[in-house]
Amino acid sequence: MYVPAIALYGPEDELLFWSVRNSPDLEDHNLPAGLHKACVWIPKHLLNIGKYTVTIALVGPNHAPMKRYVLAEKMLSFHAIEPPYDVNSARGVMPRKFPGGLRPMLEWTHEAIDDTHDHAVEERS
Repeated sequence: MYVPAIALYGPEDELLFWSVRNSPDLEDHNLPAGLHKACVWIPKHLLNIGKYTVTIALVGPNHAPMKRYVLAEKMLSFHAIEPPYDVNSARGVMPRKFPGGLRPMLEWTHEAIDDTHDHAVEERS
């Protein structure tokens, strides 16, 4: 039984993450012999701009650490590019490159705070 996996390396050749096909049912991975195609989608607004490389693997789900049966190291590369300035992105209004391989577009909220209250952090139990 094999599970498809990828490792993504960032613009500074740093390992950003490993990801495996994430079905929790082992039977989903028990496929008949033959040709198979697996696709993985990286969400938009996750990566910073720059060159990324991908390692592709087939791994065994019954081994810890992950046993790699097939490993094609850094066999694919692509460039993540900046969207046009009129498109909402993780860059926001910042006109410069961000450090690091990831630049996720996170959900933010903002509100004005009444200046008359004590702003001490409350201890949570």
